[in-house]
Amino acid sequence: MKKQLMIVLIVLTLLSLSGCGIARNILERKLGANDTETEEVSAEVNVPEQPAEEVKEEPKEEIKEEIPEEPVEEEVPAEPWKDVYLALLEEEISAEPQDNEYGNPIEFSNYWLYDIDKNDVPELILKTGTCEADYYGTVYTCKNGEALEVGGFYLGHANLGTCPDENGVLLKNGHMGYSATYKYTLENDKLSDEEMLFEEDLSQKMYNDDSVWYTPISEIVPGAFSLAPYYPNSFFAVEAYDEITAIQKGELKFDTSKASYPEDDPEFYNKVMEESREVISVPLDVFVTNPGKVNFKEMLEPGTIDEYLTEPMIIQNSYETDVDGDGIIECILYLGSGQSDYANNRVILKGENGKVYAYLDAYPGETEVTPEGVFLQDESYNPDYAMRVLLDGEDGCEYSIPKP
Repeated sequence: MKKQLMIVLIVLTLLSLSGCGIARNILERKLGANDTETEEVSAEVNVPEQPAEEVKEEPKEEIKEEIPEEPVEEEVPAEPWKDVYLALLEEEISAEPQDNEYGNPIEFSNYWLYDIDKNDVPELILKTGTCEADYYGTVYTCKNGEALEVGGFYLGHANLGTCPDENGVLLKNGHMGYSATYKYTLENDKLSDEEMLFEEDLSQKMYNDDSVWYTPISEIVPGAFSLAPYYPNSFFAVEAYDEITAIQKGELKFDTSKASYPEDDPEFYNKVMEESREVISVPLDVFVTNPGKVNFKEMLEPGTIDEYLTEPMIIQNSYETDVDGDGIIECILYLGSGQSDYANNRVILKGENGKVYAYLDAYPGETEVTPEGVFLQDESYNPDYAMRVLLDGEDGCEYSIPKP
């Protein structure tokens, strides 16, 4: 009985072990068939999850709005001819005068600037001599940065005039009833001339009739007018050439209606005279005496600005207008003595930047000042021009314009 029970247990144990092997075989076969998937799954399961990598944003380039730069105003260099002519004028002024054959000094008395050949570079004409008998004009042009002498002409009892829109400058002389007008042209650095008009036997006619005079150049060449010379006490006309030329051609005009008094005070000039304020004298020609800084009433004393007067000057006439188109009203005074009704001197008072300037001129030829600041000349000489002034602090000049 025990032996049978033992056999049964052994059989059951063997069956149990056999079933486990079969089960293991089945599992192994199943896993073998799906080994790839299992490896993938195992890989997924066993690989630890890495923390998400922080994505750093590239810094964005700041886009700046492009603002156009303001153009830098370059300093405009002086025109070469100006430096050349200024150097020549300075040399002429400082040179020791040479004597002529009679022992009289040949002096530099006037100069002109005029574009003879119309190439936008003016020529410089220097007047030298001892008197009307030998005055001579030497003409220079600017070439390759140097002053080149191109010729000249006699200037006794003569004046120069414009030759609009064509190569040339006019020269008109007149003396004792005779007159000749020439046109000088500049070509290939040489002057040549041609006679435009010759007049004679006018002396008796002039004596009998005050209205008879030499033919003005404006009737010989349409649009021409006489060129007033500049004085060697100032070279301001060289610096102001472009502005003066624009005014002469009518390209620059003044509106004096918008001008105002210094310090906005209509009584400004009356106060200067009544209170005898200090004025700074600025000669516009070589015939006045320059007292420099002086009180107004002292300026009227004998010999202060006119060495030939022996008694105080009096104000014979006055005008107030903007004479140089800068928006400031000036006061024009005509001064004379009790000996004559003729004005010996003209004084232009100008208040500017806290100072008062007195621009002096001897023996003015005008008979009237227009509201536009134009000085009209004595009609008895049948003039073809009028005069204007350009004032700049302690400098200034007079220049001619076509007759209005």
